[in-house]
Amino acid sequence: MADDKLFQVMVEISREVFSIENVNFYSTLRELKRDIEKMRRGSNYTSAEGDSPSRSSSSSEICLAITPPSSEIRGQIPRVLIPKYLAIYESFIRPGAQQELNLTAQTREQLRAIFEARPILPFRVDCFDIADDEVRSILFENIYPLLLQRVRKHYRGI
Repeated sequence: MADDKLFQVMVEISREVFSIENVNFYSTLRELKRDIEKMRRGSNYTSAEGDSPSRSSSSSEICLAITPPSSEIRGQIPRVLIPKYLAIYESFIRPGAQQELNLTAQTREQLRAIFEARPILPFRVDCFDIADDEVRSILFENIYPLLLQRVRKHYRGI
């Protein structure tokens, strides 16, 4: 949400209806995506697996080396961002997580298979997109109508 004031109202409403985990996930994921874009616009960055100049042959795997300029990046995760991905999983997706999201079993299982595999399976920059879609749907269906009511009420009172 581009408007900070409206976002703060959405946060308040989410707290009131005990759904703050959705807004927190949404916000955390937006921050992560901003970090990725900053890195892509900047110079080359080091991937998750090492410093060799070779790259993974599959776009679904973690890049193995220094990534190319942004126009050539195909989903590789910069090494420095791996802990953020793991923290998102631990905070929002893992069963019993402190802010566990209400996701479909299929989505949760897809993410669990990636993040709980040993060794951890390679994952892409967009691995949380399916969860993001579900969370945005929840926000749109449950929080957005309350946000509209509150905004209308506010403007009627002016």
